[in-house]
Amino acid sequence: MIRRLFVVAVITAVQFSTLHFNIDGQARAEDALKGAAPTDPKNAAHEAVQAKLTKYAESFNAGDAEKLSQHWSESATHIDRTTGVKTEGRPAIAKMFAGMFETDRDAKLDLRLDSVRLITPDVASIEGFTRVQVAQQNTDSHFTAILVRAGDQWLVDSVQETMLPPPVTAAEHLQPLAWLVGDWRDDTPNADKRSLFRWSADHNFLIRTFQVAKKQGIYEGAQIIGWDPVKQQIRSWMFSSDGSFGEGVWTSGRGRWTVRYTGTLASGGKSSATQILIPKDDQSYTSETISHEINGTILPASGAVLVKREATPAANQSSYNKGSLRRNELSNGAAPQSSKTLRTITPKSEIK
Repeated sequence: MIRRLFVVAVITAVQFSTLHFNIDGQARAEDALKGAAPTDPKNAAHEAVQAKLTKYAESFNAGDAEKLSQHWSESATHIDRTTGVKTEGRPAIAKMFAGMFETDRDAKLDLRLDSVRLITPDVASIEGFTRVQVAQQNTDSHFTAILVRAGDQWLVDSVQETMLPPPVTAAEHLQPLAWLVGDWRDDTPNADKRSLFRWSADHNFLIRTFQVAKKQGIYEGAQIIGWDPVKQQIRSWMFSSDGSFGEGVWTSGRGRWTVRYTGTLASGGKSSATQILIPKDDQSYTSETISHEINGTILPASGAVLVKREATPAANQSSYNKGSLRRNELSNGAAPQSSKTLRTITPKSEIK
C-alpha cells in the first residue's frame, strides 16, 4: 500500500504532465494560488493546480511528511482501491507518509497528469498515472483526485488509487510458443529438413536455425521471433542463405498458430504466404503453407506436413558439418539417414 500512495510528488512533474506552462504561466498560477482574479478562470485554475502539484513534489522529495500533509485538507481521504484501505484526516495522512519515508527513503516518484477538470471555480477533478521507483523496481497506479480551493490555496481533498498490474514482458508474451523449443524434423521424402528453436538470453526472443538438404544442395538460414511492443503483436524476421529475407506476424486461435509472411527474394521479387502450425502433442505438430504467391503467381498449397521432435543433440555439435554427407546421400538416391547432430529442418516459414 505504501508504494501506491498518491505520488503526485514527482521529481519530473512538469516533464511528465500534459499540462506544461511557461514562466508567465507560472506567474499567473502563483497569482491564482494567492487568490488574484485571473483573466481566464479556467486556464488559471489549471495552472494553479499544476503549480500546486509542483509544490507538492518539492515537499515529497524532501521527505517531510508534516509539510507534505499540509497540502491536504483537514478532512482529506486517501483510498487504496487495491487493498480497500482508507486513510482519513490530515493527521492520519501525515502518519502514513512518515511511515513511507522511514521505509523507502530513496523512493523516486513520477506522475503523468492526463486531465484537469474544473467542476466549480473552487473544485477541480484530476486524473492520471503514477509511478514510484524503489531500488530500481517500479510500481504503477492510476489515480483520481479532488482538489478544493481553501482561501488562497488549493488543497488535496480526496484521492483514490488503483495499483496497475506489472507490464507484461516480451518473454511472457512469447511463452505460448515455448513448446517450439528443441530440435525438429519434417516427415517428408527426398529432403532432410530440420530446425532448432532456442531462447535468446533473458528469453526475449526465440531464435530458429534451419537447414534443408536436397540433391541440389544445402539451403539454410535463421529466424528471430519476438514481441513488438509498438504494434502489440508477435513478429518474426527471417534470413536465408539464398539471399532472400522476410517477416511474419503471428496470431493464435482455435488451437493453431497462423503466421502471415511477406518476403523479398534475392532477385528483388516479392513473395507472401500463410503458414498454419497445429500442435498435435508434445512431440509433434503439423505445418501447412497456403496462399503462397511469388511475384503475383499463386502456388499450390503444401498440404499438412507432420513435424516430429528429435532428441536434443549433444552439446557443441553443429548441424552444418553434416551438410555434405546429406547431399551425397540424396545424390545417390538413398533415403536420408537420421543424425542427432543435424540440427536443422526446412523452414515451414520459408518464403521462396
